[in-house]
Amino acid sequence: MNGLFLALLISIFSLPHICSAQQNGAEFRLCDFTTKHISLARLKKLPEDACEKVTYKDAEGNELEILSYSFAIAPKNGGDAYFEMVSGNQLTTNIKERLKSAKANDLVVISSVKCIAKNGKKTLINGQSYTIIP
Repeated sequence: MNGLFLALLISIFSLPHICSAQQNGAEFRLCDFTTKHISLARLKKLPEDACEKVTYKDAEGNELEILSYSFAIAPKNGGDAYFEMVSGNQLTTNIKERLKSAKANDLVVISSVKCIAKNGKKTLINGQSYTIIP
């Protein structure tokens, strides 16, 4: 695991949540996945047009505009980790390809999410991690 990816993981699990709504009923979506576990079978059958973006709704149900985020995938059983910084909320072609080639027990991380809060101010939220399950 390279140093940059290790630093990313440490920041995800050690930094306090900046956006309090994230802890109280907020919802992250990677494609249409809302749970922390993504079924490998479901991921492989997912139509390409159904997996376009990352979204975030606060506890009141307001969808916040995502300005940028970081994406990482770490293979459980060897191979190189992949990291990408993205402007906007769309999934890039490289991210879609990495998701398609994911294997059981791989870890997918969305972090350092910059968004515009409902008060109009830019804010940073930590994101979400997902485990690919068989």
